[in-house]
Formats: sequence, structure tokens, C-alpha cells
Amino acid sequence: MSSSDHAACKPPKGTVNSHQGVAPGAQDVHFVQTGPNSIQVVTIYPDEQTANSARDKQEAVRAQASVEMPVAYLSEVRGRIFAHNM
Repeated sequence: MSSSDHAACKPPKGTVNSHQGVAPGAQDVHFVQTGPNSIQVVTIYPDEQTANSARDKQEAVRAQASVEMPVAYLSEVRGRIFAHNM
């Protein structure tokens, strides 16, 4: 995605901006629609310790969502941000 594409991507009206319930301690959370029935969640934490401490809450949210909603959790990837452009 180019920087101009990024600038044009604004959340639609009615988008929930609070992410502390699903990602405590996170600096930012992006819910990216990757297909008609799929999303990718990108969560930005200030440091590895904060990310690790949020893991239990995330696991509880995923478990509840899989029971209450027609969703499937497919995978998790963790890593460091090595480039950032605003």
C-alpha cells in the first residue's frame, strides 16, 4: 500500500475506536478487511513485555468469540516493526 493509499483509508462511520478491551496496553489496533469474510488484526504495542502481558486477555477474547460468533481463528504472527512511515 502506498502512502497515498494509506492516507485515503479512513475508518467508516460507526467504526469502534476503543481497542483496550481486546488489546490492553496497545498503542494502536488495525482491523483490516482482507476479503468478503475475513479480517487481519494488526496490534501495535509499545514493547514486548506489554504485548506478552496482553496475551491472556487476547486468548480469552478469541475463545469467547469462537463460541458466540461464526468466526474461526486461523493463526498468529508476532514480530518487530522495522519500518514505519507516517
